[in-house]
Amino acid sequence: MTINVTFSEIELAGDLKSFVSFNSNSCENEELKKIILSYTDDDELLKVTKTIASPIKIIHVEKVTEELLSKAL
Repeated sequence: MTINVTFSEIELAGDLKSFVSFNSNSCENEELKKIILSYTDDDELLKVTKTIASPIKIIHVEKVTEELLSKAL
């Protein structure tokens, strides 16, 4: 029996770009990888959704906006 666990966390764009650059198998979707690496402001906050696998896989990324914050509260 396998258990799929998905979680989201807030990360800086610079940290996420470094993680993806050094862990080539962390993001199998090439289009998503291009989006992650295209963020120009390394201090931008991103909501990153991942699945726990071996290794952790990034499955979705979105910019943290005022709308996203208000929905979370």
